[in-house]
Order: sequence, then structure tokens, then C-alpha cells
Amino acid sequence: MKKLFAVIALFFAFTIGASAQETQKGDIFTLAKKDATELTAVLKLNEDVSERVYQIFIHKHKSLAVNPTEEEKKDLFKRIRTEIKDMLTQEQLVLLEKNSAVFNKLTLK
Repeated sequence: MKKLFAVIALFFAFTIGASAQETQKGDIFTLAKKDATELTAVLKLNEDVSERVYQIFIHKHKSLAVNPTEEEKKDLFKRIRTEIKDMLTQEQLVLLEKNSAVFNKLTLK
């Protein structure tokens, strides 16, 4: 009887652990999509650039999920800002300057 109870307890422990990992992955993609959608709306990005921004934000949230040091965070945010700025047109860079609060919120957390 004790062995049966132990087996059932272990089964539920593994099930809950696997479920928590799936939720975290889903949260990363959801957060990245939210960030990309917000930046896309502000800067009026086309579909290709928006997809690239989404991939950058996925990388951001995956990197933040492993609890990096402050130095690693600074480096990550610097790379994100540079990558996004490098893919924008001149008009989009002007919009970025006008909406720097949104950009800072998304790339300096």
C-alpha cells in the first residue's frame, strides 16, 4: 500500500513539474509577442521586420528566464537595442525618438 502511494505521489510530482516548464515556455513566447506587437504598432513595422523583432524578444525573454547577472543583463539589452535600431529605416528611427519611452520600457527592463 505504501509503495502504491509513493508511485502515485511521484507520478503527480513529475506531471506538475512538466506542466510548469510548458507554462514557462508559453509565457516566454506570449511576452515576446506582446513586446513585438507593441513595438510594431508604435513604429509601423512591416511583417518581415516585425517577425525579426519578435525573434529578438524571444531571445530576450529566454535569456532573462535563466536569471542572468546585472552585467549580463546590460550586455543583453545593449545588443537588443543595437539589433533593433540596425534594422529600422530612417522614418522608423524618427518615430523611435518620438516614442523613446516605449522603446526603453521594452529594452531596458
